[in-house]
Amino acid sequence: WRDDAEAAVAALSDAFGSEPSESVYEGDGTHFPDYSSYAWEGFMFRDMIVTEDGKPRDEYFVPSYVSVTANAVGDVAVTPEFDLAIGLTADDVRSLGPDREIELEGGDPRFFFAIDRADGPEDDAYSLWVNTDPADETVVSITYRPWSEL
Repeated sequence: WRDDAEAAVAALSDAFGSEPSESVYEGDGTHFPDYSSYAWEGFMFRDMIVTEDGKPRDEYFVPSYVSVTANAVGDVAVTPEFDLAIGLTADDVRSLGPDREIELEGGDPRFFFAIDRADGPEDDAYSLWVNTDPADETVVSITYRPWSEL
């Protein structure tokens, strides 16, 4: 998570059998940097853009992260932990025992798994953030990023 993304993007491109589309995702200028976004249909990897006058990678809380939005990318199954999958209902996710559930502004639930990883010996132990569609409360994305109370 804290290393240069070039090798990860190459490995993902090889596994998925295609190059990603690339764009820039703007950060907030303080807590989150701008990110290079590498997207395949159903999978997205974001990696911070290091700037000359900005903080180094190891000083950012989230230097990179991934989001899954499909159960497969082409012929490659994407299998998150805890039996999570895109399309599960909120009740299905609750039955898997998330560590935390919050209600977002629109009333849709967001679930968190493995939040205790932040307390472990690894600086870059990522938790799972599970987002649901506000209309039908089915899982639309699963993101690996550090847990935070913020």
